[in-house]
Amino acid sequence: MACELDCDDRLIRTTVEGLDLGPRAISFVWRQDGGDTVGVDANWTLQVDPISRPKATVLSVGFGDGACGYIYPLSPTTIGLGAFWIAAGSPCDQTITDFALSDRASHRHQVAHIPGRHAYSATLDHGTVYWLRAAHPSGTAYPSPYACVRPAVACQIVASRALPWRPVPLRQPLGPVPNES
Repeated sequence: MACELDCDDRLIRTTVEGLDLGPRAISFVWRQDGGDTVGVDANWTLQVDPISRPKATVLSVGFGDGACGYIYPLSPTTIGLGAFWIAAGSPCDQTITDFALSDRASHRHQVAHIPGRHAYSATLDHGTVYWLRAAHPSGTAYPSPYACVRPAVACQIVASRALPWRPVPLRQPLGPVPNES
């Protein structure tokens, strides 16, 4: 039978791409392909679910814009009732990776940008960020630790103790966002 209207709802696939359990909550990124997604690609949702309460918090919604850019949250680490993650994205022509941290309980909503480097995976432990770094790739490819498997990409595991954190207003998204046309 031919599909006449809203055909993308017929096949919806979801996958958990990152998961971390903390003492008070669990944070995860889940990917949705198909269904009512934003943009032209998959959607990625970074969510924190408190263990003792039923109210979940969505910290970031990622998507492929189609015209220019994307948002891609990855590599979550649970922090209190919030999370630390890589806020990757492309305003339009170049991939940017920032570190993001949001925890409403401690009133922290902040971002740190590392110019000239690309974060493929990261975790936060007692104020130190341990991350997999490489030189920025050209273009707007989604970051993936699998890039480090190629001989041409030199990756390092780095410990960063003093990052240039800056506060961001609570309702503003953390990390790079696509340009608005």
